[in-house]
Amino acid sequence: MTSSLRNFKLFMLYLFLSILCSSCLPLLFKAFQGWQVSIAWAVSLNYLACTLLGTFFSLGPGISSLPLLRPWIPFALLQGLLLAGNFYLLANTAQRAGVAIASLSSRLSVAIPVLAAIPLYGESLNLLKSAGICGALLALYLGSAPSKGAAQGLRLQTLILPIIVFFSFGLIIGSLSVVALNIA
Repeated sequence: MTSSLRNFKLFMLYLFLSILCSSCLPLLFKAFQGWQVSIAWAVSLNYLACTLLGTFFSLGPGISSLPLLRPWIPFALLQGLLLAGNFYLLANTAQRAGVAIASLSSRLSVAIPVLAAIPLYGESLNLLKSAGICGALLALYLGSAPSKGAAQGLRLQTLILPIIVFFSFGLIIGSLSVVALNIA
């Protein structure tokens, strides 16, 4: 097996595992409700574990290889805090509005960086891109809009959470691209 084929298979495995794990998050957050797990503690401990593991695996031969003085570190810390808040919002959305709506609002948030790329990077907006963005927004609306009979029992907070998750995840994804291209 050639090196490039092996790298491609490894990449596809990582991609599959990434999609699988990120798709399980709303399900896990919904299960936390039944298990009476504190969302704040779960997200905090997750971030602590990720920071420790990431630091451990990023260290090279010496401790000096840790890039603490890089210009992107403050942005990484800020994005980490914002992402932790977004996971807290995602968990609340999964528990109050449902797993499907939480997943839909977080996944369709990629429409925001696509829209931002048009003025920021001079991307063209063609019919296919426009249809995709409109389809994402329509799917978010149709997925989170209550049925006529259920509208009376829903609180405004339950309807607003998916929209906040949509925009907050979209802004995080977009800001990652801006920082990667301009600072890192």
